[in-house]
Amino acid sequence: MSLIFGLLNSESQRITAVNFHTQALYISREIGYKRGEGNCLGNLGLVYDDLGQYLEALRYHTQALNIAQEIGDKQYEGNCLGNLGIAYFNQGEYSKAIELYEKALETSREFNNKQNEAGQLGNLANAFYSQGQYDKAIEFFTQALDIFHQVGDKSGEGTQLGGLGNVYLSLGEYDKVIEFLTQASDIFVEIGGKKKEMGTLGNLGLAYSNMKQYSKAIEYHTKALANSREIGSRGVEGSILGNLGVAYDGLGQIDKALEFINQALLIAHDVGNKRGEGNHLGDLGNIYQHIGQFGKAIECYNQALVIAREINNKQGEGNHLANLGLAYKKLGNIEQAKEYWLEALKIFEEIGSPYAKLVQEWLEELSKIKDKG
Repeated sequence: MSLIFGLLNSESQRITAVNFHTQALYISREIGYKRGEGNCLGNLGLVYDDLGQYLEALRYHTQALNIAQEIGDKQYEGNCLGNLGIAYFNQGEYSKAIELYEKALETSREFNNKQNEAGQLGNLANAFYSQGQYDKAIEFFTQALDIFHQVGDKSGEGTQLGGLGNVYLSLGEYDKVIEFLTQASDIFVEIGGKKKEMGTLGNLGLAYSNMKQYSKAIEYHTKALANSREIGSRGVEGSILGNLGVAYDGLGQIDKALEFINQALLIAHDVGNKRGEGNHLGDLGNIYQHIGQFGKAIECYNQALVIAREINNKQGEGNHLANLGLAYKKLGNIEQAKEYWLEALKIFEEIGSPYAKLVQEWLEELSKIKDKG
């Protein structure tokens, strides 16, 4: 399955692949060839994943898994479990994804399939990272990186290096971010991995945004956006548009920031990307807070908070609580601000986020204000 999937470099090729696999699916069903039917369903799921149509991908991967279980092919079932995990991950259902990845990992080890083992370790690392479990993410990315290096899989190495870069980005360790992401980018340029190079460019853009080097961030995000449109990945395009919006907000170009983030929010909603939808709502809240529209900011943060809790995105939950506290402080509602910051602090300490220290400082500042009052 992955060979065919890996050759698709444009949206038109993916649409052609959908037509091809749909025809093959019809034939497999006509002649009663169950394994062929499962292969076609799985391939359709992979193509829809890449098109950013995650609900459709979930539907096909579920059908493929049902057939694998029906025909009793344990190794094939492991592949389907991993693919279904990716579909749930793309919709922000991280706990469900972890459950499926762990089953797939167990199967890959049972059959001594090192390549699949490394892939499932990397998938688990991504899911733990998305839940804010950074120590676990680093552990699993490192294990996956070691195996990919052993089997000589350069693409797999680059992916895990990029994953480590993302974790350190969340931890605020920017020297490590640049180190890992640059290594990943060099590998993808070497092997011609356009899609993965795009992801690395986008994450480098995030790193420079966090370092407040917004012009450099826009440079990287613009390159990544061009790649996403060339490849035809709508879900990724939406994420990059959101990141561009954040960078323009950093430069004080509010109209451009709102334009890009609203586009990103629409795409995230359309493709079923709950994590992206929550992130973009949070970014909109930040912009409204910067321009003094605190009511709109609070509305956005509350919507984002609901999504973060729904998908168990701890980092996002902490971020939105902290931002709600900021908005209420600026409105003069000190007690409400304190309540939100205490909740945020508890989460940040739980996941080891560097923002814990910042929120603690805000709470200390609030205490001084109350004492003076």
